[in-house]
Amino acid sequence: MSSSKTNALLSCPAGTYNPNQGSTSSQACIKCAIGSYNQFAGRSTCVTCDSGAYCDTVGATGQQYCPAGTYNPNRGSTSSKACIKCPVGSYNQFAGRSACVTCDSGAYCDTVGATGQQYCPTGTYNPNRGSTSSHACIKCAIGSYSQFAGGAACVTCDSGAYCDTVGATRQQYCPAGTYNPNRGSTSSHACIKCPAGSYNQFAGRSACVTCDSGAYCDTVGATGQQYCPAGTYNPNQGSTSSKACIKCPAGSYNQLSGQSSCFSG
Repeated sequence: MSSSKTNALLSCPAGTYNPNQGSTSSQACIKCAIGSYNQFAGRSTCVTCDSGAYCDTVGATGQQYCPAGTYNPNRGSTSSKACIKCPVGSYNQFAGRSACVTCDSGAYCDTVGATGQQYCPTGTYNPNRGSTSSHACIKCAIGSYSQFAGGAACVTCDSGAYCDTVGATRQQYCPAGTYNPNRGSTSSHACIKCPAGSYNQFAGRSACVTCDSGAYCDTVGATGQQYCPAGTYNPNQGSTSSKACIKCPAGSYNQLSGQSSCFSG
């Protein structure tokens, strides 16, 4: 009875390679040179280390990533010295990057090797990317404001409001009884009292409300309207005096105040 002998096929381990076929010994497995690696067994070549990384050992089974705050634009690097700190005006939040990220408008990066950007505070703005100092954050001019940090521009104050300070973080609303039709106002003097015949119940309005029929507004800067009493009526809007309230003629009546006509009966 004849016997047969089976030779097992052995793979070169991770961290090595063998470019040749028909090898008969483990000595054919060559360790990966620095600047390259092999994560898996049985490879015929090694993998060049990526940009953003380096391979500083012979026979590496993986690559080392440049830490956050640094970058490496080159492949095949052999030392951690290939990892370059991000210059001011840029940052890297994550490891293994081939380039740094330019700081956004509304922010600045004032340190070498930054892992994040600093945001301009409320009341300021920065229209430019890549800023290297907090001096890039400009206070909002009067007539504008910035409620949130990291703004690239300030917000123009709304109609019905004003911004009377440099570096404002919010707008001031014109009080009830006044209005302001314009945006970007720089003083409370922009708030105009409602003329007689109109009113404003709430703050921050761009126009006044015309008094209803059945009512009148006889004061400047009114915050509400006066209603014609029961037994009278007023068919017109925007009345400026109680004299606009007319007594119901004979044969008609008004049981309730604030009516624009009388009822027959």
